[in-house]
Amino acid sequence: MKRNIPLVIILTVINFLTFASCDIQNAFVNDNVGVGSVYIRVNNAISRDLLKPTIDLLIDHYSISGVGPDDRFFSEIDIEGQAKRIDDLYAGRWTFTILGKNSEDYVLGSSVVSVDVIADDVVTSNVNVTLLEGSGILSLDLSWPEGYVINPIVNGVIENSAGVQTSFAMDITNNAATYTKVLEQGYYTLSLQFSDGADLLWGTTKTVLIMKGQTTAGAEALEVGALDIITGDLAMVINQSITPDYTVQINGIQRIYPGSDIELEATIIYAPTYSTHEFSYEWYINGSKISTASTNRLNIGQDLPLGEHNLSVIAMAGQMKNSSSAVLSVKYLPKDIGPAGGYITYVDEDNIFDWNYIEIAFLPSLTDSPKASWGSSGNYIGGTQTGIGTGKANTELILAVLQNRGETGKAAQVANNYSVTVNDVVYDDWFLPSRNELNAAIYYKLVNGYGTIYSSSEVDADYVQMDPSRYDSITQKRKEDNVPYSVLPIRYF
Repeated sequence: MKRNIPLVIILTVINFLTFASCDIQNAFVNDNVGVGSVYIRVNNAISRDLLKPTIDLLIDHYSISGVGPDDRFFSEIDIEGQAKRIDDLYAGRWTFTILGKNSEDYVLGSSVVSVDVIADDVVTSNVNVTLLEGSGILSLDLSWPEGYVINPIVNGVIENSAGVQTSFAMDITNNAATYTKVLEQGYYTLSLQFSDGADLLWGTTKTVLIMKGQTTAGAEALEVGALDIITGDLAMVINQSITPDYTVQINGIQRIYPGSDIELEATIIYAPTYSTHEFSYEWYINGSKISTASTNRLNIGQDLPLGEHNLSVIAMAGQMKNSSSAVLSVKYLPKDIGPAGGYITYVDEDNIFDWNYIEIAFLPSLTDSPKASWGSSGNYIGGTQTGIGTGKANTELILAVLQNRGETGKAAQVANNYSVTVNDVVYDDWFLPSRNELNAAIYYKLVNGYGTIYSSSEVDADYVQMDPSRYDSITQKRKEDNVPYSVLPIRYF
């Protein structure tokens, strides 16, 4: 099926103009029937900064030839700009052939239009240049870190403009997948999903243009981070020189607070100011079509899990397609309310840990916090650390020693036993924060009231590091069996 590419030709008939093209042969009037002139304006709305195959796929110029009444004709006339006037055409029906060529005179597309030249009148006609009939090749390559995926599976679906879908599986060798397919010229919607067994790791949707005798190639090398958070992008759109006269972009992209929705809008930007189309839309998330979304607006977010997600929109006008992609980040930021009802105090932006967030227990003030002593002075546990990400290990170490000693009701035990239920979900994975984890909560002023809060970081046999919340600084206090201080449970997730 031919794909129409917008190229507007406006033909204006003006009687008795004096300009005559030297390229016209046997086209002039020989009697009193009347003559007219054709003014042809080409909409060369071609993007100049997109991916291209090995040949030059930018339309550099157009060639126009015509056949009129009584076998009158004129040979090819080149248009290097966007307008050409052809004078003194014999009144009657003329058929024009327009060829779009690159800088090497290679024909990229063509169109044929018939226009009635009427003396003393003006005629306007809109014409679409179409891709040359024939087939091209789609070639895909995908790779990922060696040894990272146990059971790699890459499945795809390619859909033509008539809505006919073809499913395929990419061929996998070691840590790479390939796929090659001969397709008829035109626009296609390509969706890919990369899984480790039943677990989806990555997905994307793109628009692909196939041209006669050319190869449309896309390649992507995924990194570990892309597979961990379902993100990444496949450079699959080969926007060649015969492209739609519009682009589509997604507005309203922002961080999505987990469990909430945002509204996004796809807007159309025309290259020429005089174009207009009727559009339909398709939306995809991680390579899967969102069946409920068919307009330029999309509500999304509430059901998306934490992480980054590939969002794509395809805007279709007749047989033309253009697409745009964006990454939706569903994540918490410091001072957000976490799933267990407490505050987020730390975000692992650099993927250092096997968890993403630290959440503290919700305490309206320190007067509402549980109280406990840390342990006995002179009893050194040893091995605790102070950094972010060490509080849980510190707590486990302390719990083991306290159990061996038969001690109960201490700060680490109180934090470990803390539990809260939010939206029918029980959260019981709490522990005593390290010094730096405690300081992160104080830094954001998320703990109100006066008092001292225990950390899980020992100084020595007699002292433990604590935080006096009113000073916003770390200090240390002597371990005392009979002096309880505030306990602030935290959790990783």
